[in-house]
Amino acid sequence: NEIIQKEINNLVSVNSPKTIKNKYNLLKSVLKIYRPELNLHIQLPQSKKSPVPLQTEETIHLLLNKADERLRVPILLAAFGGLRRSEICALTKEDFTDRGVNINKAKVLGSYGYVIKQPKTDAGYRFVPLSKELIKECKAWKYFGLNPDIINNGFQTLRQQCDVSATFHKLRHYYGTQLLRQGI
Repeated sequence: NEIIQKEINNLVSVNSPKTIKNKYNLLKSVLKIYRPELNLHIQLPQSKKSPVPLQTEETIHLLLNKADERLRVPILLAAFGGLRRSEICALTKEDFTDRGVNINKAKVLGSYGYVIKQPKTDAGYRFVPLSKELIKECKAWKYFGLNPDIINNGFQTLRQQCDVSATFHKLRHYYGTQLLRQGI
């Protein structure tokens, strides 16, 4: 116990709490096979929860103003519709109605590349109301069928240009915050 705890303490200066926990769990699994009688009592470092910064309207507009035509619609759909990257990549023009968009599939990484799959649960099937302006812009978008990596890489570059720390997924948090502000 003492030797392992000392090594865990040494790792704190160079590894995150999650990495240390993963390393410890691997060691513990191996020791369980070769030394099942060993009873470990180790103190792992606590994870530090960083507060999730809520994106402001100004941040969203900055991203939209600097986004190229390929990224603009995905940003709009995530920030103002709460769509996931995988759902956006699976969309077709036919999924849009005059009131919003039907979500009924996602583009995910399979064994041999990206594939279109049905949602994992019934909650994944939903209709998202959108503004008429957003629907019009989405229907005119020329990049249906993008791979999620293209959105991810493009957004990463855009984040750096705009000096914004939020990931693409955090745009969904903005959407959720707006719903809460409206009392929905």
